[in-house]
Amino acid sequence: MNAFYNLKVKEDENNNITEVVSEFFKYNGNGKMKKERKIRLVIGNEYIIQPDDPAKEKHRDRKCIIRQFATDESGTPQQVQIKFLDNNRVGKADIHDLKVAK
Repeated sequence: MNAFYNLKVKEDENNNITEVVSEFFKYNGNGKMKKERKIRLVIGNEYIIQPDDPAKEKHRDRKCIIRQFATDESGTPQQVQIKFLDNNRVGKADIHDLKVAK
């Protein structure tokens, strides 16, 4: 494995996820890890969809607001439910595809 993500999750008093901090690490060639990026995802904040994978074209460069976090079977957040700002429709995106909107 040459890269991995570390997720830190904050929950409210009802155990609903309110914030996720995602850190992306990569091996730099000499066996050491280097932090490539860190993003703090908060419900209600504005983000832009920009996947690292050039083949992922769906929703690229669209601005959105996070509505809630979607978890897998183990409770780890993998996706976010979002509202697109261009047409107010609701959709889903991978957590790692979001960048802070400027």
